[in-house]
Amino acid sequence: MKKTRINTGFFRHGLTRINTVKNVTSLCPLCSLWLIVFMAGTALAVDGGLQVYLPRDVKIDSPTPTLGQIAILSGDEAMVQAASSIAMGQLALVNQRLIIDRPTILSRLASSGVSASRVKFAGAEKVAVSLKNTIISSEKIIQTATDCMKAAAGENKISKWTLTRPPQDLLLGELKANITLKASQSLVQPNVVRVLVEVFADDKLAGKQFVDFRVKYSASRIVAAADIARDSIITRENTTVQNVEADSRQIGEQTAFFGMTARGDIKQGTAIADNMLYNPKPQTVVKRNQNVVIKIESSAVMITATGKAMDDGMAGEIIKVQNNDSKRIIMAKVNADGSVEPVF
Repeated sequence: MKKTRINTGFFRHGLTRINTVKNVTSLCPLCSLWLIVFMAGTALAVDGGLQVYLPRDVKIDSPTPTLGQIAILSGDEAMVQAASSIAMGQLALVNQRLIIDRPTILSRLASSGVSASRVKFAGAEKVAVSLKNTIISSEKIIQTATDCMKAAAGENKISKWTLTRPPQDLLLGELKANITLKASQSLVQPNVVRVLVEVFADDKLAGKQFVDFRVKYSASRIVAAADIARDSIITRENTTVQNVEADSRQIGEQTAFFGMTARGDIKQGTAIADNMLYNPKPQTVVKRNQNVVIKIESSAVMITATGKAMDDGMAGEIIKVQNNDSKRIIMAKVNADGSVEPVF
């Protein structure tokens, strides 16, 4: 004779645990009478089938309800044990009610090898399943954190981000309020951004979760477009700018290398770094008290005079110069050839 089993998992989630007919009398009289008849009928079943009793409403702790959590199962022991663990859907967020009807249950049972002809129903036509606790799913937390990353990516020059470790579901207890999620981010390592996801219930903080992303930044680099000889000046003509991804945010522009001088030979295709270059020390062209030529030049005429430099000066600098004839002091720009040009 086949063993008959009554699944008690449902009572651990929705009602008082029931193991014997005596315990059934702790329910309402009508429910007690029905369950006694239900279990008695089950005990007399000889076809090895599965009896499924559906309540109208049940609250559970897990966001992934199983058949054993939402219904009372009885009948063939092996069949009850197998059916109890069949997943019946997913509860994603606050105050969601998952409606599961008899056809859905038959479909899930059939997928697990239990024929509809071996299943007998009693109770409600469908059951409304909800959570005892408010659970913010890890998927919702990740989506909120990802939206925060997208919003700040352009400003921070972030080109790519990868989740380093998925967060856990956030269990908050039963909340009867308007739930909102907010996110903010901070840099915890040069290539790791941490997003703080906060859950608010009617504007009061109810919980929080951290989500870490490993990031790549948009950057540029200067590459030698041809062989560059030692002591040659870096220009746009002998280099090219390439867009790349980097593990840290680039500070400053690589174009600052233009005008600097190569310390040694640089092969074509080499990425140019700061330690490969130097700024040659400017040479003093004019020294204080040195006699200089003051010249004013145009396309039609050039006028010259002599003067005395009142300051040291490098090419391009503005210094004071005294005209030897008039003794008047003027401001003049130093030319590379040592002459000076009045600045008006």
